[in-house]
Amino acid sequence: MTNDAMKPERFSRLVEAYGADPARWPKAERASALVAAAEPRNAALLAEAAMLDGWLDRYEAHLPGADRIHAAAAGAPDPGARLLDAVPWWPGLGLAGVGAAGVLVGALLIRQPAAAGDPDSYAWSYDQILDSGDGGAR
Repeated sequence: MTNDAMKPERFSRLVEAYGADPARWPKAERASALVAAAEPRNAALLAEAAMLDGWLDRYEAHLPGADRIHAAAAGAPDPGARLLDAVPWWPGLGLAGVGAAGVLVGALLIRQPAAAGDPDSYAWSYDQILDSGDGGAR
């Protein structure tokens, strides 16, 4: 980009971001922006940005008093406190849930003892599994 040719869109973004004061514009683009600022079509944009700059320059931030700061800090939660410390029964609930899941899985996977002499029984002894040669499959 040459020093004397700045696109209108770029000049508009520059003024919206940095305001109407050329001292606030980036040094690398200041010379070409000054050339663009001299064009009559940019006068309204610069006037609007100057008005906004004036409002922002006159604005004074009012900080809260020390009593309000201390009151807000007193009502804030302790940064060292964790949720699990506030609710001490959560780890026990997790342990109970794992235990219940284990009981359920065990009940579903373990075969019930067979009635004596019932040929359709699903209960196999360890010796029958080893002797069958098929791992217990029927």
